[in-house]
Amino acid sequence: MADKDNDPSMRALYALTGIIGAVWIASLVVDMVNPGYDPPANLGLVFMSVVSALIGVITAARARGDGSKQDDENKDGKS
Repeated sequence: MADKDNDPSMRALYALTGIIGAVWIASLVVDMVNPGYDPPANLGLVFMSVVSALIGVITAARARGDGSKQDDENKDGKS
């Protein structure tokens, strides 16, 4: 699985998720600190949906990339 994490497309997904998450956090902090900042009402919902979708894509790619075709119940090697 370590090889899958070093894949350039996975690294790009990690970076994109981190950048969008950081912008979301910055927006929340500015909203708390600056009383004049009034973000759109649905901004949090948009950030949450985008970050959730990216995390879902990353999770699916990691699960698909593990290479095991074995049944979940037989992972311990016993039949």
